[in-house]
Amino acid sequence: MRLVVDRGGSDEGDDRERMMVEQSYRVPDVSCDHCIRALQSELLKLGGVQAVDVDLRTKIVTVKHDGAVTDGQLRAGIEEAGYDVAA
Repeated sequence: MRLVVDRGGSDEGDDRERMMVEQSYRVPDVSCDHCIRALQSELLKLGGVQAVDVDLRTKIVTVKHDGAVTDGQLRAGIEEAGYDVAA
């Protein structure tokens, strides 16, 4: 897990800094664009998730969120998309 400061404002001109959290998971079965879309679709449903990046080469899924989402919720979202998180 990594904390990131987001200095960008919202579309409404909000210039406040927000603390963001990045969590990464190894998901061995991701292999194509369909996998990316399935994971992004499921994880972006969780309140507070801002972005989902899937690296097919390394099999790493990185989720950027506001800290309101738990590790368990993220893991459950990955499983709901049809994938297992490596131990």
